[in-house]
Amino acid sequence: MDEKTGSDVESVIPGDETAVGVEPPRVQLWRLRAWLLGYPSAVLSKLGDVIFELTLIVWIASELGRGTQWAPMAVSGVLIATAVPTLVAGPIAGTLVDRWDRRTVLLWSSVVQAVSVGSLVPMIWFLSDSIPLWVTLVWMYGAVVVSNVGAQFYQQARTLMVVSTIPESVQTQAFAYQQGAYSVISIVGPPLSAPLLFTLGAHWAVAVNALTFVIAGFLLWRVRWKSAPVEESRGQGFWAATWVGLKAVFGNPVLRTIMLAMSVVAVASAILNAMLVFFVQWSLGQPASFLGVLGMCYAGGALAGAALAPSVQKRMSATNVFVSALVLSGLLVVAFALSSNTVLAMGLLFVTGLPLGVVNVLLTPVVIAAVDRPTLGRAVAAMNFLPTAASMAGAALVGAFASSSLLDSFEFSVLGLQVGPYSALIGAAGLIMFAAAVVAAPTLLRAGAEATSAKANS
Repeated sequence: MDEKTGSDVESVIPGDETAVGVEPPRVQLWRLRAWLLGYPSAVLSKLGDVIFELTLIVWIASELGRGTQWAPMAVSGVLIATAVPTLVAGPIAGTLVDRWDRRTVLLWSSVVQAVSVGSLVPMIWFLSDSIPLWVTLVWMYGAVVVSNVGAQFYQQARTLMVVSTIPESVQTQAFAYQQGAYSVISIVGPPLSAPLLFTLGAHWAVAVNALTFVIAGFLLWRVRWKSAPVEESRGQGFWAATWVGLKAVFGNPVLRTIMLAMSVVAVASAILNAMLVFFVQWSLGQPASFLGVLGMCYAGGALAGAALAPSVQKRMSATNVFVSALVLSGLLVVAFALSSNTVLAMGLLFVTGLPLGVVNVLLTPVVIAAVDRPTLGRAVAAMNFLPTAASMAGAALVGAFASSSLLDSFEFSVLGLQVGPYSALIGAAGLIMFAAAVVAAPTLLRAGAEATSAKANS
């Protein structure tokens, strides 16, 4: 049986018995067992990631570091601890996932995430009052690092699972559903994290996170598919295999340009993510828990964008969408930074999520189409490496800056409008996103024009 379809597809799609010249029946995504179980597993795993990170950010800003000068740096520490595994473990995961059994990788990744997150429960419940604050923070960052190492392996293997078990004709639809679910999680997760933290306590919030990984692993355990690596990947040495993935990205002008643009955008995203909780408190005059509401607004836009992605794909090339989305989102983030009205800020974040939601769906098929199957895991890891390094650097720099005395002088007025330091930093993030689009435009718009011309001539 062809690896492209996988064992779970065999019962739905006719094989060689289909008569020549007869169009095969339409594939029904929701009848595939691998999708019915793998999809909720991915959703639960993502839910655990979202709630975990946001719970720690709100816990630091509202309790552990409330009113202290070091709180922005501590919040940035969570983002750095999230980024380090992508930077260090991501390339390793990409190479090893191409060489190991992917189902085994998915199962063990879920175990690692459940154990690392769950380790915080006894620390918070029994030890937090009797150990120094720095020990609490180090333990917390360590759990974030280990959990995200597991997430790197999970995400790489999950992409290969979709490619191996879902027919190519419905893969874009599958990625759209998955990205849409991730957007729903970003809507549900932030509002969930604050009540869990403030009503039940940090230990219960973390326990819920650990449980999501346990259930995700159980669902994957019930799916069996052709998950062994191809011989070509298994026979290569580690560094030789890693180099193949790097070459696949850097040797492709479109993928290379997208990766570089994503790296610039990653700096902007790090600034936005690190400063948003303080922007909520100082510029919008809302409690730190309101961060969840803003996250819900952005994710709602991203969900709508993900739903529109298949339709957009029929009218525009993915590369043109990428450039347009960065231009529009960058300008919207600047407008958001200058807003002091809560309702307006919510609306602007919703609209910002629309184009980015479309991009999140369309970029994965671009990478899949541009590289060979045996190198897919390594290519995905290579695509993530530089953006993650940029994100980590951005989080570290903005955290250090916001925790220093320089922050007090970072305030000015524009057309009579007073711009506070956190608003100024978020506005700078929007301008950085716009700059990324300008730099990437020549290569990506040319690629889009060529793709449109080839489609018209076919």
